[in-house]
Amino acid sequence: MNIYKKMKAAYAHSIDPDSFLTKENEWEYLYNMSPVRQNILRWCEFKEGEKLLELGAGTGIITEFFSSQGLAVTPVENDPEKQEILRTRFRTVGKTDVLLRDITSDKPVDHSYDYVSMIDCFSPEYLDLAVQFLKPTGVIFIAVENKFADPVWSRKEKDDIYSLSELETIIMERGFKIRRIYYPSPDHILPMEIYSEPDDSLSASYLLICESVHRSEEYAKDKLFYAKFNNFRKSQFQTATYIRQQNDGKRYVVKHPITSDAEDIINKMEDTYEILIGEKADSPGKYYKNIKILKGKNTEEGEYFSYLKGESLDSGVDVSKDTLDVIKSKLSYSLDIMFDINDDYFCTFEPTKSFGKIFGLNNITGLKTVASKTGKSIKALKMSNYDSVFGNFMKTDDGVYCLDYEWFFDFPIPFSFLKYRALSVYYHDNESSLLKRASKEEFMKLFGFGELEIAIFDSMEDSFQKYVFGKNRERLYLERYRASNEGHDKRSGLERINKGFHKLHMIGKSKVYNALNHRTTASTDYRNYQERRLAELTAEVEGDYNTWIRKCDSEYKVPSSYKYNPLISVVLYDINDEHGIADKTIDSVKESRYMNYEVTSIGSVSGEYVLFIKRGDTLSQSALSEVVGAINSDSDLSFIYSDEDTQNENGIREAGFMKPDWSEDTFLSSGYTGTMGVFKTSDVKEYIKKCSTEDNFLREMSRIGLYGLVLSVIRKGHVRHIPRVLYHTNGYEVHTDKVLLERFLSNNSIRAEVIEEDGGYLRVNYDLKVEEMVSIIIPSKDNYDALKKCVDSILSKPHKGSFSFEIIIVDNGSTPENKKKVEEFVKSVSDEAGIGRRSEVLGKIKIGLQRFKYIYEPGDFNFSFMCNRGVDEAEGNYLLFLNDDIEASDNLWLTRMLGQAMQPHVGAVGAKLLYPNTKLIQHDGIICRSRNPVHLFSHQDDSDELYFGFNRIDRNVLALTGACLMVEREKFRRVGRFDENLPVAYNDVDLCFKLYESGYSNVLRNDAVLYHHESMSRGLDIDKEHFDRLSQEKTKLYEKHPELEDLDPYYNPYLTRVKTDADYAFERFNVYEVRILQGDENIRRGSNVLCEIDMARLDGDIVIEGWAFEPGSLYNPDMKVEVLLEGVPDPDLGSGVLKTYRSYAVTTTKKRRMDVAEKYKSETAIEFSGFITRFDKALIEEGTYSISILYEDRKYVTPESITI
Repeated sequence: MNIYKKMKAAYAHSIDPDSFLTKENEWEYLYNMSPVRQNILRWCEFKEGEKLLELGAGTGIITEFFSSQGLAVTPVENDPEKQEILRTRFRTVGKTDVLLRDITSDKPVDHSYDYVSMIDCFSPEYLDLAVQFLKPTGVIFIAVENKFADPVWSRKEKDDIYSLSELETIIMERGFKIRRIYYPSPDHILPMEIYSEPDDSLSASYLLICESVHRSEEYAKDKLFYAKFNNFRKSQFQTATYIRQQNDGKRYVVKHPITSDAEDIINKMEDTYEILIGEKADSPGKYYKNIKILKGKNTEEGEYFSYLKGESLDSGVDVSKDTLDVIKSKLSYSLDIMFDINDDYFCTFEPTKSFGKIFGLNNITGLKTVASKTGKSIKALKMSNYDSVFGNFMKTDDGVYCLDYEWFFDFPIPFSFLKYRALSVYYHDNESSLLKRASKEEFMKLFGFGELEIAIFDSMEDSFQKYVFGKNRERLYLERYRASNEGHDKRSGLERINKGFHKLHMIGKSKVYNALNHRTTASTDYRNYQERRLAELTAEVEGDYNTWIRKCDSEYKVPSSYKYNPLISVVLYDINDEHGIADKTIDSVKESRYMNYEVTSIGSVSGEYVLFIKRGDTLSQSALSEVVGAINSDSDLSFIYSDEDTQNENGIREAGFMKPDWSEDTFLSSGYTGTMGVFKTSDVKEYIKKCSTEDNFLREMSRIGLYGLVLSVIRKGHVRHIPRVLYHTNGYEVHTDKVLLERFLSNNSIRAEVIEEDGGYLRVNYDLKVEEMVSIIIPSKDNYDALKKCVDSILSKPHKGSFSFEIIIVDNGSTPENKKKVEEFVKSVSDEAGIGRRSEVLGKIKIGLQRFKYIYEPGDFNFSFMCNRGVDEAEGNYLLFLNDDIEASDNLWLTRMLGQAMQPHVGAVGAKLLYPNTKLIQHDGIICRSRNPVHLFSHQDDSDELYFGFNRIDRNVLALTGACLMVEREKFRRVGRFDENLPVAYNDVDLCFKLYESGYSNVLRNDAVLYHHESMSRGLDIDKEHFDRLSQEKTKLYEKHPELEDLDPYYNPYLTRVKTDADYAFERFNVYEVRILQGDENIRRGSNVLCEIDMARLDGDIVIEGWAFEPGSLYNPDMKVEVLLEGVPDPDLGSGVLKTYRSYAVTTTKKRRMDVAEKYKSETAIEFSGFITRFDKALIEEGTYSISILYEDRKYVTPESITI
């Protein structure tokens, strides 16, 4: 059912909005139905009968509040669906006086409204209407986002939000001013608190109170200083607390009932006051011996209290400096003051029905057990102020005052429990400091509480929270909506419900309290803890490179002897040796395990091979051995290079450059092979001759390293990369030379322009052959708007270079309306380009668009078939396969790709794809490791230089996305075109694999930049059917190319397989334990953890990845989870077949998940909420297993499963 129809039906049948919201998690329901939205103006002092014009009323959630306040509200809403819901909700409750108004045709009398509101709908046009219809003494309410803060619930783009200074200007231009600014928290959409001053963090929203600049007095007598709303309690307990400030600066407090049901708890406070001061009939007398009671006054708005200045009872404790003994002493003294209660109130504890109802019948049994074990009766209070916590008692010049007594019970409660609760709240409020020295249990034991008491008292507090919140604990749906809409906004509604999780909020459970209170998390103690743990986790997760690389080195056994033991001449280069750094290099050579070497000058070389190394760099002990091993495997090698890293004076190694296997195009751009290399002596001498003298050769090497020498030998082939760190430098340097590269290209009859770019990188822009045509083939169906944007972006600017192109759209069955749109668009473009009548000609050369063809053949989606069908109709020698959701960014991309594709050694050519309106990378080449092709640098910021400039240089890759892929027609035909047995996925990877296996090099042009509106064409592959299809097509891919299952020559084996950021493979040494759960291990479901499984993959090993955190907890960095695999019965087995299904728990390691931290911005310290496990499938029985998260003996179920 349509979302708005479902809302309308809910109101038509008078379904309680909160009950409805607990069962749904679409954002639109929360936005339009949550009573929390009314808090934004709930604090205002409206007068019955005042007129309010509500602009952008939506479906009427705030209209409902205005009406309940007795305001004559006129809602204005332009959306017909929302109008119908608004009418329904007020018609159902008999509110016939709330009528929608179309102020464009049915204008109100000018200057007739006391208020105009624009809640989450500000626009200058609305402001003009507000000015027109507002009384001269009227007020405008504007609630908007803070443009420069991270959003909480808002979905607006930054470009659509006005800054505060822009708002001030717009408002001033209309003769108004901002009288006051309030700061809703967490934001203006679902506010739970409102501040008159911003807190330490950047406020997400503003509430602006605006008046005419000509008005001298303020619209209200008293200013709001602070407001807090308890919406999530039971209806009869929902209250708000306001602190207001009079014009003379005096403040006062108002406790206000949010619902009519809550009026009783507010009114009851006057009776409680009389009991406390001993003036209530039948009371035992005055409650406190020396404490004064802050008197309230019942007003129309609620209970009114004076605002006292002073210090709370615990203010003398410094938790960051005081020892535990000092803290105990100070708090014990404060407890004595707070619980100095008159003797007449004490009694022996006897359980009552009221006690069992509020504190749990099960806890009565527990208390009886305590009494039985001690042999003593339990001391209790006949009546109790349950709000007896340190923060509710104020030390003033006039004595100690009790500020709050909202929760007062008239039945016996154990006296020790009240003290326990005060200490428990204190501990949780200061947990970040105390936890380092004592757990909560240890802290409570300091004050004499035993383990049994602690368990019972915690259970009593939990029962109290259930009493306060009741079923409304489920009404705390905010986190569930956040999970569904931030993390999974593209999933179906049913799947979101299956994956919906929500956290339990409990007053006094300050893991939640602290997480919501920014001021607490900003404390020095917590920041110190957080910084320490994040540093520890960074070292643990992202690894200590020095330790890791030494472990990697220790894996290899270097042979002690070889069949062929050539003399290696080690030559140091770099003329500059001011500090005698050559000695360090020579010393490292002397430690070599291979002994047949000489350290010599270039003029005295006598070995068959020369190893060049820069002065100051050092060789590893096994370097020469590894080189000789490579020579033994191929005596024709003309050039050998290896990986490298840096090493400081203390021997600490850092910044390893794990390089690809030989990549000619990557080398031309960057000279990536480094400053150490091995060459045949004969080739070196030949190159020296070209340099005229040895001195010229050495000077060249001092300037550009080995770049020129490598260029001189690469056409001979037989280049070998040793994927191990064989030398250490003082820092990676780019060594290239524009002149030498131009000479190399010219000598090889390659016409091109070489551009020198920042950082020493070079760009080779190849000349185009005259009169070449590119056939741009675009598969598309029912995606007209995106298709039009794609084609318009191609045609928007003349492309550089003398070539022509055609566009061929292949449609597999758009609707008649969309088909007609495309046909008309093709005709319009063709007519405008003069296709069929004339050609734009430069001399005799055709350039630009020459042909625009639309092929309409309904059928199942098969990307491969559609591309091949387009090729059948194509006339060009070069084919560009382009998704219909690609948008070109300039007029150079096609020229650069075409020039590259024209090179004889090149197979496929790809482009860098960014997400729209961002610098975030969507595609920068595909890496293929562990049967899992993925996009390199996915979602990383292209503004940064990533992995030694790999997002800057043109480089070789094993595969490219078919979203933008060019290939020469003849090469495409030669390798067998797209495989139509791969209809949806991996067909582009398969084509690239075939080109690679045929000897061609696939190249990514990082200067060809386009935008990819990813998944607009077909949606995401997320459901089981799609997942199974992907799995089947991946299996087909690797059945065709088994040698590439675990091989990507352009992605070093020492780089990570579990991320896409080209980090080191720190996971290489992770050890995961698999244990069989015993039959007596009864694991119950938990409910206070948000979690998800991102990937469950079987590729030899079982790999499972996901994330998990406890909402509201400050200590998620300490959270350790396991993966729980539970056997699922096989439906193919008959009911009479008995089979025992085992369950397994598998340990995990943490993983950094910035995406999760970004999605759940309201949470604290969840940067390392990710986890991964990898284990041998032989460790568990074959079968199908459900996948859950196991944490603290509770399981958190996910919809995922895996079959082994």
